[in-house]
Amino acid sequence: MTPVDLDAWWWWRARNFDLYDSNVGARISAIKGIEKVAQGLALLAKGQAGSVLPITGGKIADQMPWEALEREFVDRALDYHPVRVDETVVAVTADRPGPLRVALLVGHEGNDQSFARDQQLSLLKNAFSASAQIRSRIVDAGAISTLDLVAVSADNDRKAFFSDADPHVVFYFGHGRAVPEPAIWVGPQNGGWLPLERLAGYAVNGNPFPASWIFVACSLGEAPSRDTGPAGPAAFRILAARGARAMLAMRARIRPQIGQIVSASLIESLSGNIPLELAAAVARKTARRARESGTSALLDWAAPAVWSTVVGPRPPRSADIPPQLIATKLTRVAADDPGLGLGGPDNDAAKTATRWSQVRRVRIDIAGTDEPSRAALLAKITGSLAALSPRPALFIRIGELGPFALRLAEWAGSMLGALDEIERETVIGRALRQLYIRDLDGLEALLGIPDMALIFSSPPSASDTVAWNILEGASPDATVVLGYPSVNQEQRPLWTRDQVDTEMITQITLEAIGRYPATLALLAVLDSPAKREAIAQIAGEASTGMAAELTIDMPSGIVLAPGARDIVRATLSSGQIASAHQRAFEARQSVPALIESDDLFSPVRHLASAGAIELVGFVNAFAARFSTDWGAAEWLRLGRALEPARDRWDAIDPRVLLQVATIFVERQTLRQALPWLDAMQTDDPLLNAARLSLLSEIAKAEGTPQSQQRMWRHAREALRQIEEAMTQSPVDPQLRARERDMRGNIARLNLYFNHDAEAARAIFKAVLDELNQEDEPTVALSLVATLRNLAECLFEFEPFRSSSLNRANARQHLMRAIEVAQRHRLSSLGAEAAYSMAKLDEMDNDWAAARDHLTKTIELARSAGHVVCQRIAEMRLFRLAILHEDAPFDGGLFVARLRKLEFLESHIWAKRYAAQARLWAAGKFEYAGDLLGMKELLIRNIESFEPLSRIASDSDRRLIALSHAGLASAEGGSNSESWTRFRELGWSAAWIENHNAHDPSAYWRGGL
Repeated sequence: MTPVDLDAWWWWRARNFDLYDSNVGARISAIKGIEKVAQGLALLAKGQAGSVLPITGGKIADQMPWEALEREFVDRALDYHPVRVDETVVAVTADRPGPLRVALLVGHEGNDQSFARDQQLSLLKNAFSASAQIRSRIVDAGAISTLDLVAVSADNDRKAFFSDADPHVVFYFGHGRAVPEPAIWVGPQNGGWLPLERLAGYAVNGNPFPASWIFVACSLGEAPSRDTGPAGPAAFRILAARGARAMLAMRARIRPQIGQIVSASLIESLSGNIPLELAAAVARKTARRARESGTSALLDWAAPAVWSTVVGPRPPRSADIPPQLIATKLTRVAADDPGLGLGGPDNDAAKTATRWSQVRRVRIDIAGTDEPSRAALLAKITGSLAALSPRPALFIRIGELGPFALRLAEWAGSMLGALDEIERETVIGRALRQLYIRDLDGLEALLGIPDMALIFSSPPSASDTVAWNILEGASPDATVVLGYPSVNQEQRPLWTRDQVDTEMITQITLEAIGRYPATLALLAVLDSPAKREAIAQIAGEASTGMAAELTIDMPSGIVLAPGARDIVRATLSSGQIASAHQRAFEARQSVPALIESDDLFSPVRHLASAGAIELVGFVNAFAARFSTDWGAAEWLRLGRALEPARDRWDAIDPRVLLQVATIFVERQTLRQALPWLDAMQTDDPLLNAARLSLLSEIAKAEGTPQSQQRMWRHAREALRQIEEAMTQSPVDPQLRARERDMRGNIARLNLYFNHDAEAARAIFKAVLDELNQEDEPTVALSLVATLRNLAECLFEFEPFRSSSLNRANARQHLMRAIEVAQRHRLSSLGAEAAYSMAKLDEMDNDWAAARDHLTKTIELARSAGHVVCQRIAEMRLFRLAILHEDAPFDGGLFVARLRKLEFLESHIWAKRYAAQARLWAAGKFEYAGDLLGMKELLIRNIESFEPLSRIASDSDRRLIALSHAGLASAEGGSNSESWTRFRELGWSAAWIENHNAHDPSAYWRGGL
């Protein structure tokens, strides 16, 4: 029933699992069967999809250190929320709706000189009040009630406190004990130990009993479970009997500084409406990775455990999640630091954050700063900005090269995995989904959140005009900060320039390199924070005397300060840097890991940069183990991690190279796919045919006569190699399937480029007959593509298109294609089939059906991330509404649609449809008397196709001819400069003669 081998736990009964014992980690690792147990828990956690992992059973199950096993997962972005549950409770208390109400309790300090009650109460209340998320959950200061159990000793006064506070959550900080009965220490003057039974009684009144109880106190969770009755310590049974849903308590002693980190994390999560069952895992992870934890062998970070009456399903959570919470969560993911923003900011970060809030549009000059240092600095200031105000503040860590929309898409793809299903339906979640498909409406949506602060690690390029318009057109209450890694900044008048002071950094760094070369080399190769003690242990250098200016203190450790990394890399030898990468890799792989990271791909990057001989074997095994559930974002991250080792790509499993290349082709970043395809070394005809097919698609998208020649050459060579392989293995099902697909692909190319519809139809029908004999799930992709190709052959090409019977057959094929695509979740192909159906509807003048099918196209394309098809369908739908539904032509809305399409003009389909849209809209601008707008569109059309000087297709030539004719008409006729330029084209004379285009104005009007 369960993949966890519970027999292995039986041998744990007699062992000492005191999490405050420095040897407990080694003892857990030495347990027989621990690896299988961890693997089983990983499988169980994966199946929970973010929900709690219930731990049920009796005494043995409850006493095991489930929380400490988090270290076995090495933060692989796995949701692991172990919760000890009581299955005997029938009625489960749900989280109470409405703004959060909190009761903060503090006990006597005992002999702990560092524990001051007044200070502790103030710290707790300030932590709640300062939480960036709290304004959305706590309506006023009265919602946070504090009780000093030492100063308030009368039972009636304590009861009155709970009655007035009416808390959802009770939070206690102090000392506790588990035996002989659960109790908290209230001082000798108040009788010493206050039984928990009595404390719980204070909260019994006319209000609902508090659902969640938190004890940041040693030992309350240590009492052993009984063999009879419900599992869990006596403290939990006391609270559950009165209606509590969950209790968090310590299963061991815990260091005060770790307890404070746990408290701060819990406060933030609860403020953001996250159930205690889920918040506990975040708190443990934050404490484990916090720099205050050092490299101690203690596992006291695992002491916080949750007992709950919730079994299985996720505890109730409202969909009304504050944007502040999600922005902070994503900032931490980008910074790879779960503690970012907890606690008060330091003075420098606070001053900078305050300044940016006031200026609102900032260009931060960080020239000479390496990317990891820049990211750490900007993320830290983002966390400070969120802590200083109730504003949502989001750090967007993007690359420096490529179109801004593409860089944002890659960032959004890497962030979406951090959000659960509910969070993806928030404003930020939906915006990320838009950005992932390169829709800059997502950027507008982020900037539309009230008081939003967006901090970018890199700016748009000068050519990213749409992005600049969105950023500069943001509402006055939004803060936008752009980090400029280059001194060559474009001058823009709306932005205030800021600067990071790096004076004396060179001298300080060079002096430090002489004393701590291994330490600085290690810091120079790390992309995320690391604990100072771990760095010293790995490097073998005591670096306590290193200048503080060289590092930035982050909640999870330190990173090099701005500018220092470049100096270190430039000064040390390549061998020293490679050795540092090797040490970093080994430190990440150790158990427990000396350097922790949520970035699954960090080990690959270190091995690639180290030139390690084990890179190839590691990557092949790594991909085989983890890639099953990878999407495009993960494959691209692997590709980036392998960039430093291009000379080793040819030794990597060609299936890995092919998958990375496939993602680049799907995203239409075609040139980036070529090196991966070139590096493939394989004798496998299936892999090589797939490689050649991608090369053919890349060539097809370029749209030039030369690229068409390459397209044909690659496609035919792919078919030849498959046919040759079949002579050796004629019954191999994979070869037969690939050969069938290759025949269909060449027929498709022959149809669209040579217009040989009769030959194409014969092949499509033969392929379809073969596919119909196969099991549909195994050939669904080929089946949908073939049905669409056959349908378009019948209704778009002569001699078939004029026949109503052929159009009816085409409609049947397309209906089947859409149905098959939906059955097998082939949304991308389904979108293309729905688009073809819309074109067929238009041929039959069924405008309502065309609208429905275009809407369906957009829906399917959006879900599949097929942004080219989506944008074309959106523009076609816009055009249909104006031409056939009497919608007014809105020039601004047209331009907004066109801009989205123009982002994709590296794809010839998008380029052609954008040109068609500009041509049609130019006529509308002319009719409205906007000749300037008309001419601008036509000039852009001509410029768009100018690189393709030898246009191959008649449709492309028609676009160019009409664009020149329209421009000539606006300029005054056949003697215009535009028409003169057109007549200089080598093919124009024949075109003018064949299409009676001697009068450009008449040709323009007739063409429209």
